[in-house]
Amino acid sequence: MAGKENVAPASASKKRAAFAIIGSPLKRHRRPLAELPLLSNIAQKQGKRPGKQPAGEDDPQLCVPYAADILSYLRFREAEEKRRPLVDYMETVQMKNVSASMRGILVDWLVEVAEEYKLVADSLFLAISYVDRFLSRNPIEKKKLQLLGVSCILIASLVPFNFFFFFLFFFFFFFFFFLIMILNPWCCRKYEEIEPPNVEELCYITDNTYTKKEVVEMEARILKVLNFEIGNPTANTFLRNFMQAGGENQKTEFLASYLAELSLLDYECIRFLPSMVAASVVFLARFTVNTKTHPWNSRLQQYTGYSSSDLKDCIHVLHDLQTKRKFSSLTAIRDKYKHSKVISLIVLFTLKFQIMQESYEKPGVDSFSNKSTVSFPIVHSEEEAYSMYCDYAHKTGFSVRKQNIIYWAHTRFIKGRGYSCAKAGLKVSKPLRDEQQKYRKLDTHTDCLACIYFNANKEGKDWEVTKFVEEHNHPLASENDRHLLRSHRSISTVQASLLKNMTGVGIRITDAYNFLADEVGGVENVGFCKSDAYNFVQRERRALIDSGDASSLSKVLQDRQSEDNMFSYDILTDEMNRLIGFLWIDDHSKIDYDCFGDVIVFDTTYRLNKYNLACAPFIAVNHHWQNIFVGGAFIATETIESFCWVFETFLRFVGGK
Repeated sequence: MAGKENVAPASASKKRAAFAIIGSPLKRHRRPLAELPLLSNIAQKQGKRPGKQPAGEDDPQLCVPYAADILSYLRFREAEEKRRPLVDYMETVQMKNVSASMRGILVDWLVEVAEEYKLVADSLFLAISYVDRFLSRNPIEKKKLQLLGVSCILIASLVPFNFFFFFLFFFFFFFFFFLIMILNPWCCRKYEEIEPPNVEELCYITDNTYTKKEVVEMEARILKVLNFEIGNPTANTFLRNFMQAGGENQKTEFLASYLAELSLLDYECIRFLPSMVAASVVFLARFTVNTKTHPWNSRLQQYTGYSSSDLKDCIHVLHDLQTKRKFSSLTAIRDKYKHSKVISLIVLFTLKFQIMQESYEKPGVDSFSNKSTVSFPIVHSEEEAYSMYCDYAHKTGFSVRKQNIIYWAHTRFIKGRGYSCAKAGLKVSKPLRDEQQKYRKLDTHTDCLACIYFNANKEGKDWEVTKFVEEHNHPLASENDRHLLRSHRSISTVQASLLKNMTGVGIRITDAYNFLADEVGGVENVGFCKSDAYNFVQRERRALIDSGDASSLSKVLQDRQSEDNMFSYDILTDEMNRLIGFLWIDDHSKIDYDCFGDVIVFDTTYRLNKYNLACAPFIAVNHHWQNIFVGGAFIATETIESFCWVFETFLRFVGGK
């Protein structure tokens, strides 16, 4: 028992004596964390208290004499080509069924893995960096993507740090160093990780999809591709320095960490340097916490080396992630940062993007106010005007309705067009009779005054906003529901082709819609809802039935003509070869016309509901004062051209009499 303390149990009398000497211990009270904002609230034993250390004193990167040199060295390292992934490797490298959305799903899963094993943020950022660097130099199959992720997590959590054994490597024999490595397996582990996961645990978390041998082989393959250059700085490395330089509070630091991890999801963030991502995160976090003051100052600009205009593109990408416009279905990071102490920061998604854009052009100026800063440029067509207002409505959270058109006098050229909120006006209720069913549809109109009006010149090339009302009198749609707004739903040509092909081979509409949703990362990114898919397929089926009926009609008329030489018919089609009219006369009708065709009645008051074709019979009167049918036609449109075709064809069939 040499070298160990005396662990003999103390007797009861000794315990009572020790209690009398020390005194009654302080009572322990359970308090919620929110009630303890300061350490001074915690009861402590009396005694000499250590001196207060300034924040960051134990961090060598924040030491004043070395901070500038360390930051300069990190900026140099991050720009090295060997430590950077290709900014467009998804397009340049021949990836095997690996897309940006699949990369986002992998990152979301790696966040859950890091949270499961309590890994520090540096390990997560390094692992994602290894994934991108590996994929930009070596394409991989889709089924091996998860294997790549766990292998990168393994490398990132076991980065060598113990420099003492590297010293032994240079001054002693290699076998002695190898012996020490065997005796002390913890010497290769990164000092931040207390218990990093081993290979068996990583195999287990993949549901044993991969074996230990496969993980080790992939680890060796990654290190070989990266040429053992695994010490690259990440956005989290710079974020600590920038937050310390800005003197941020706890809320801003928490939000910055949240935004920094969100940046890992988006493939577009690869084109930005890690220092630029960190600076943009600080900008957006400061703006979210305090929108009344400018988020960028001269100190941050000098320390980071970026002006607010330099960060514009990166902030746009981060803002889309923050407002759930992208990757909203990937919730691992958002679930990770749901905390009761910062619950107010979870409601982050009410920013006005136009206000934030002002800060790019006017750094250091307090340009944040409650006034409307929405501006619309001059567009060159009605379609562009409608599309521009729809984009604004989608970001704001309401649907658009088209209003009246104003024409130039004595012309058909449009002078102006208005668009309003879909809840504009009030529904006019019609009185119902007692015998009618008193069923009323849900009224969503609130007499909202939000609208916009465009005026166009006589050429119709310049459309300028002349009136804009921004205020709404109803709640706006949330971020998760904006994809359901009617004016923002449409089925593209590619999606329509996929729906027709999939339902044509027997796949259910629901399964086809779910397939499209999986391809784009969630139903909110499809562009239309499931009911739109059902309506589209039903319309296509009705059109197919109508086309089949037209073919059947043509075949019936041909068969009748082959049986009766006096039977005549003709079919009228449009430019798309669709049936828009047909006329026929049989043998009895021709004989009756020869006898009683002095006076003919032609009427088009009859109409069929199914095909929307007007029935146009030719009626005569015989010697018994009875109506007789001497010919008939069906036409889709009652125009001069269609009537001319009917009369000319009828006269041709009856010999021009």
